[in-house]
Amino acid sequence: MPPTPTPHRRSRARVIGFSLAAALAAVFALGALSAGGVLVWASAKADDDGFINAGEETVSTRGYAVTTGRVDLDLGDAGSFLDDIGSGEVKLAADAGGSAGTFVGIARSADVRRYLQGSGRAVITDYEGWPGEPVYREQGGDRRPQRPAAQEIWVAETQGPGRQELTWDVRDGDWTAVVMHADASKGLDAEVDAGAEMPGYVGGVGFGAIGVGILLLGGSVLMLWLGLRRPGGGVDGTWPAGPATPSDPTAPVPPSDPSAPFAPSGRSSEAPTAVIGPEVRPGL
Repeated sequence: MPPTPTPHRRSRARVIGFSLAAALAAVFALGALSAGGVLVWASAKADDDGFINAGEETVSTRGYAVTTGRVDLDLGDAGSFLDDIGSGEVKLAADAGGSAGTFVGIARSADVRRYLQGSGRAVITDYEGWPGEPVYREQGGDRRPQRPAAQEIWVAETQGPGRQELTWDVRDGDWTAVVMHADASKGLDAEVDAGAEMPGYVGGVGFGAIGVGILLLGGSVLMLWLGLRRPGGGVDGTWPAGPATPSDPTAPVPPSDPSAPFAPSGRSSEAPTAVIGPEVRPGL
């Protein structure tokens, strides 16, 4: 028959078990709070149309256009999912500066390369930090391209005076966005902004995740308290002392102190006898 666990061992196992459960709950709580915070922040940053924008940045070039690099999209089943949740659109806005008007368009990367072959331009290759400062390189060339609106390569386009803005449903393929003067003239100081659509319920999901995180954090504190709590009360994790054990009547008794007023020399089952008066002898 296995030995019965002592109260001390049971107490240690209890503390370890509840502490591990509390730690796991705390990890999940921090994850839920972090995710909820990001979603709430993104919802608060969205504009009136539901887009979260990277922020307007200036890209200058002495060439004829500002373009993105090749953007390779392979959505797979995510495209249908984005349509189902009411997301999946991107927004591109730009002001090319000057009086010639602004053109903004999106086309397949191969078509853009053919259209701007030999024409100088600035190519955005990356973004640094947040909201995202564009990193771009100059690509040389002196050939003036034809007016962009005359080309039949665009899947989305807009042109007009000042700031122009377009939205586009993302699709699989290699894509490039282009900003130019409407008359394809040289030299741009383009103010460029881009954004992605956020579903309207993102804020609610974020608050829900924060609520779950708070509940998990409270559960973690409760489990830690239960693990450290003594069965009889307190929180030091030790097992309470049991009732006092009766002394052994056969155990030796330490010698008494002679200087004490009254110190019995030992245990006796007989009551002490007191002698009063002179000793009486028979026959006297």
